[in-house]
Amino acid sequence: MNIIIKTAAFAASLCCASAAANAAVIFNIQEVGQNVQVAFSGSIDTSGLKIWKYGEDDFAQLNSSSGTIGQVNGDMDRYSIKFDPVSFGTGGVNFSDSVSGDSFLVTDINDVARPYLALARGYTSGDHMSGQSIYSGASFASLGLVSGTSVFTTLGNGDTITVNVRDIPAVPLPAGGLLLLSGLGGIAALRRRRKA
Repeated sequence: MNIIIKTAAFAASLCCASAAANAAVIFNIQEVGQNVQVAFSGSIDTSGLKIWKYGEDDFAQLNSSSGTIGQVNGDMDRYSIKFDPVSFGTGGVNFSDSVSGDSFLVTDINDVARPYLALARGYTSGDHMSGQSIYSGASFASLGLVSGTSVFTTLGNGDTITVNVRDIPAVPLPAGGLLLLSGLGGIAALRRRRKA
């Protein structure tokens, strides 16, 4: 019983500590079959930012050499930002043919050469968002992506954007079966120990 109380107290302290952390958006990029999938989730703090342009569009863009990443899905607000991009490859501009979910795009280039952040029109600062785009018939090599993790800050307030380019291999069935059996064995051993 004492262990349960300590575990609950530790979990509560983690929740409280994470509330003070800066907002963050995480992108996970992986090859799936003959495609490259880009998925993101997180939140961003827009307090202190000014909307300088409205728009509407449906696209996803990836430029690994300039740090441009994200997607727009419908009406959007564009915010002028301080942007310190980090390269996560050598590729040029690429557009996706499939977009779903919320809008989040950070780019260093636009029609007036001003870095901007695009979010869904009316986005409330700190709200969770997520989305996915598919680059059909693409690979890490064709998009100029380099495996690894890149982290950069934006907005000038310490919010971070993390880009994980990972080649995630499938777990072979025999290895997955061994993991399942070892987990079940561990549970059985714990039950026996409690009865003794």
